[in-house]
Amino acid sequence: MTFQVKIKLFATLREIAGKSEIKIQVEQNTTVMDVIQQLSGQFGNKFRDHIFDKNTKQINSYLLFLINGESVHAKENFKTELKPGDTLAILPPVGGG
Repeated sequence: MTFQVKIKLFATLREIAGKSEIKIQVEQNTTVMDVIQQLSGQFGNKFRDHIFDKNTKQINSYLLFLINGESVHAKENFKTELKPGDTLAILPPVGGG
């Protein structure tokens, strides 16, 4: 079964992708990491280099990933499976002052 999810991009990722919102078709059991890998393939090295640390190959800890407004860390991190109609937002670091 395939379904649609919405991806919201902000700041540098929005500039790299050339859009702030993307709708993609995914399969059942698709995880957040699967979507990140798909987007990295679609938007290339600049996107990938912004998401992943070049040395550790891990996702940069300063980025915030939200599913329907809730941090993926409150769920199953990047192994969280997406559901029909979900919105995944990838946000830059939030500064204050």
